Amino acid sequence: MALAFRDFSPRLMAPARRGSPAQWEPVVSVVQRANQWLESEGLRAVNVETLLLPMGKTAQPLSSTAGSVERWDEDHIWVQVVRVWHEANVSQYAPPPLSGNFSSGQVL
Repeated sequence: MALAFRDFSPRLMAPARRGSPAQWEPVVSVVQRANQWLESEGLRAVNVETLLLPMGKTAQPLSSTAGSVERWDEDHIWVQVVRVWHEANVSQYAPPPLSGNFSSGQVL
């Protein structure tokens, strides 16, 4: 068996408007999506952690797998991401790409 992870980030529910901040999906809903995914894939979680990652203007998390996380500026906010570590079959495991952004397969 190999070890793999999948990140689940909160969905943007309502963008920021003049006088009101952006509304994000609550963490409890993110955890529910992670549980549903584990069940549907027949996987066993080994560990779960939360990370604070910067989100760009497009509401896409910036990668934490590239080895460095950008520091905060006016173009980013930080959101709590749920990372689920799980067992994976060695023959089916493909490590996440080391790019500047998450691939669509990593973030649900």
